[in-house]
Amino acid sequence: MQQKNMDSLSKKSVRAKNNWKISSDLKIPGIKFCKTLLLLLFVVLLTLPVFSEDNCGKIRVAVGINIVDQDKFINFLNNEYPEQPVASWINQIKNKILAELKENSPDIEFVPSSTESAENCHYRFPFELTLIGAGEDIETSGVRQSEYTAFFITSSLVQNNSCGIQNRLVGAETTGSQTPEEIATDLFRTIEYHIDSYGSISTRIKEFEKSHPVPPREPTLEFALKREYVSPLKNERKVEIIMRVKNCKGELVYDKNHGQPVLISKKTLRGELKPTPGFPQGSLVTKNIVTLFILKPEGASVTYTLKKGMEMSIDTFKAETCGIGKKEVKKIMVPIAGIALGAEPDEPYVFPEGNDKIKIKLFKITPTGGREPLHNRPINISVENLEDGKITPTGAVLTGKNGIAILNYDAGQKDEIVYVNATFQPKGYSDSADEKTSVTVIEKGYEWMGTVFVNETCHFEKKEGKDNQRGFWKENRSSTAYNHTLHITVRFLAKPGKPAIITGKDVTGTSLYRLSTFSRAAKAECKVKGSRKLRVVKPGDWQKSVITDTGELIEKDLKVYPSITINRLKNKYIFEFGVSGLYWKRKMITEESFYDACDHTTKNKKYPSYEKKVKFQLDSIEYKGHTDSLELISGSTTINKDTIQKCTTTYNWTLKKIKEKK
Repeated sequence: MQQKNMDSLSKKSVRAKNNWKISSDLKIPGIKFCKTLLLLLFVVLLTLPVFSEDNCGKIRVAVGINIVDQDKFINFLNNEYPEQPVASWINQIKNKILAELKENSPDIEFVPSSTESAENCHYRFPFELTLIGAGEDIETSGVRQSEYTAFFITSSLVQNNSCGIQNRLVGAETTGSQTPEEIATDLFRTIEYHIDSYGSISTRIKEFEKSHPVPPREPTLEFALKREYVSPLKNERKVEIIMRVKNCKGELVYDKNHGQPVLISKKTLRGELKPTPGFPQGSLVTKNIVTLFILKPEGASVTYTLKKGMEMSIDTFKAETCGIGKKEVKKIMVPIAGIALGAEPDEPYVFPEGNDKIKIKLFKITPTGGREPLHNRPINISVENLEDGKITPTGAVLTGKNGIAILNYDAGQKDEIVYVNATFQPKGYSDSADEKTSVTVIEKGYEWMGTVFVNETCHFEKKEGKDNQRGFWKENRSSTAYNHTLHITVRFLAKPGKPAIITGKDVTGTSLYRLSTFSRAAKAECKVKGSRKLRVVKPGDWQKSVITDTGELIEKDLKVYPSITINRLKNKYIFEFGVSGLYWKRKMITEESFYDACDHTTKNKKYPSYEKKVKFQLDSIEYKGHTDSLELISGSTTINKDTIQKCTTTYNWTLKKIKEKK
């Protein structure tokens, strides 16, 4: 069975190359020994207890096949065997290799490397097949030729890890001369012989993973923070985060030589990450990435430092570790406590030469929503618009045990609106907590009797139509309309800084929403009585639906929020007004009709009415005006909205001073 014209092939004499051999990781002298070893191993395995692996699925191996000089290889096969197409030969070779591998290790999932599932395999198993000259060299007419042509197979089992570590587990070669000639010259027996030379592939992989724990198969990443949260305060800005990697068996992964890598971003939205000083690990820090190498069971450690921001939130970053078959990406969350200031006067309105106290509160807001007062902390106080009044103390003011600093305000005759600014700047921190409050000096001792009229109208209308001559439906029509009107009259007594008292009210309003749809079929196919024939009726069936939603404006616990701010020195005023406690009492009715073109009947259906209350929100106003007399203030304003609905809201008010407060 010699192949002619073998000069183009690389000649490999028996003495230069053994008939078959494998790498130093696998040394088995022959098939007979293999069978004996496998038999003994099988007997031993029967006597051993079975241990389940936690979360370890089947090992997946992608099998690739490459035929060197494919045309010559297939021609040789067609000369030795019944001739077949190229695709048939390749398919048989692939199926034979996969079948032998599955028989060798049925607990492994072997898949062709050409399939999509091969991308997620734990290992790659590339096979290369070629022809070589084998046997004794024979000299004929001064030309040395090989005794016969043999099949030559090489393969290697390679870890498909995401760490970039080239872990070649084991490789093998099967060639021609020490191998019996009847095997070396039979392709399918050579494939069997080659795969048998590995022994148990499953055992090989598990032994390799045990001796090479990095990288792990199907890794998981766990983390723990050594403190509950961080905050902008100097002694609370840092937290150490411990990270550990486990394999699919739940075992900790580490290696003193290579180290299991964990990659994290150097900067986050509000902080910075650095390797924890003194922790037993390896590390590499670049411009944007911190890489930690787990060398010991303690894992890896990174220190998070808060750099900016005063609000409570959760900062996040991603930690990534590599493994066999996949990468593990974990989102790590760092809770951040916020620092906040509150500033509030005892009375927002005071009279000229009156007195007021302003409380400044400094507190920490924990991630769970709790508030902790911060005492003995310096707050910087500054004042605006102070004319002839006095606020003490100012500058750096320390908070007390309850986190409160109290300021005293003595109002002057010329003061109008006095603003107090409070700032807390943590030591060595870039951001600060800021708060601002005000006290308004008002005309002494007057209450206001007021009347406000509100009128609002809204309108929306839309009509749509569609004819579909080619489809089943010929005509589709719909119309939507919405209208509402309301009239509100509220009479009230307004006291400076106190809730208003309603002395009279009149609330009316209606709304109407209507959705109407109509559809007609182009034709109807009707059965002819006493026959199987169909007759066409044009136009066909039609159906319509009308949804009507009516509303009546009602009030429930009506409240008004009037605010009158007077600039007594310039005859200017600010009037603010809001309303709550308004509802639409709605009632919805749905009616449907269907006309059958075949029997000329109309069916009507009316659904039970559906009632509900819907809260109505009326826009508040803030109006800045001028008056010739502070005894009587009147004005009006209009708000127009043009969104889906077109709405016009008009406010009219009259306010009269009635009483001096003693």
